[in-house]
Amino acid sequence: MDIQIESIEDVTVVRLKGALDRSARGKVEIEFLSLASYGSNLILDLSEVDYISSAGLHLLMDLYRRCEAQNAHMAVTGLSEQIRDILSITGFSPNVLPIHDTLEDGFAAVRTMMDTKSSSRGFGFEDATGAQKKSVFEEMKPEKEDVNFSAFYPKEITVEKWHTLLIYTYVPSVLEAVRKDARKFEDEIGEIRESKPSTTKLARGTDITVVPTCEGVMFNPESVTFQWLEDQHRAEFRLRADASLADMAGNAQVTLYVGPLIVGTLKMGILFNETGPGSVQSEEVSARIYHQDDIFISYSHRDTDIVKNCKTAYEALGHNILIDFETLRSGQRWNAGLMRMIERANIFQLFWSENSSKSEFCRQEWQYALGLNRDEGFIRPVFWKDPIPEPPAELSEFHFDYAPFVVQD
Repeated sequence: MDIQIESIEDVTVVRLKGALDRSARGKVEIEFLSLASYGSNLILDLSEVDYISSAGLHLLMDLYRRCEAQNAHMAVTGLSEQIRDILSITGFSPNVLPIHDTLEDGFAAVRTMMDTKSSSRGFGFEDATGAQKKSVFEEMKPEKEDVNFSAFYPKEITVEKWHTLLIYTYVPSVLEAVRKDARKFEDEIGEIRESKPSTTKLARGTDITVVPTCEGVMFNPESVTFQWLEDQHRAEFRLRADASLADMAGNAQVTLYVGPLIVGTLKMGILFNETGPGSVQSEEVSARIYHQDDIFISYSHRDTDIVKNCKTAYEALGHNILIDFETLRSGQRWNAGLMRMIERANIFQLFWSENSSKSEFCRQEWQYALGLNRDEGFIRPVFWKDPIPEPPAELSEFHFDYAPFVVQD
């Protein structure tokens, strides 16, 4: 996909050439979001676009919505008959997207809207009664549902023997079915402990990655990634504790990801015995799920793959994420607005890389987060490339989660 950008007076013309599909979306999206964030009035010339997929359609709708939010205007021009057919089949029309035959027509329409400052630019459109109808974009957005995460695990663990850990993702109404399913593993788990369910919102079809960790414990597999489609899903792990942990307590943690975002953690205090379960009680499991509007993402704008993956995760989670995503940090100044976003957050997720380690903006963000003196679990650093860039001394007390799946080819 080739992109050419030209300014004509106070209108930005973006000419695309090639196929606007999933493989091209990332490159195009980065350019589009930067333009839309500054309230540019846009004309998209698609006369040399020979194919557009559903991902491309979503991108057009997303861009239009962002222009509207900035009180800017957008027009789409030069559509081939084939692409017009695709739009017609999928329900897109001039009532939803402003489509014009030629670049000149689109330019004239945008100029007219700019001059009149029309108030009828809404992303939706009105029916005969004047009532606002849902747009195609709203209809296409995946529905979010309440989803629970729970852990079922051994009360105590015998070192150098294999045990079973179960992590369930499920809708609240099937909790009893989940418990019944977990009881099938009593021979492998022994006395089962169950965490308190915590709830987040997800759309069906979201990819979820589950990663258990505990010092001195081997997990097989190391992680499980699945697409959440059914009412309940079980992620099954086997774990084996090293002999050095005998008669000690350990803190196991299960981290749940959607794309690169940490969306939940389950922390379990476990006792490790040498010969078998004893009478000592293990610590109560604790759980934390990160709900809507509470994750601040700190990253370098040079890590564009992270930006793209974050965008996908935001859509799946329904987050109005606490991130200056619109401008991709381009020319951003450290200001009170960013401070307020960090203060509002329940979790500060730092994407650590060579780029972010050298970024002045990232440094200002994590230093401000440190100064808030929040409870454990507020600052969550993640890295995805070995070796990890050396963190500064101020961050040395924090555990940096290794997530090699964060950026996938």
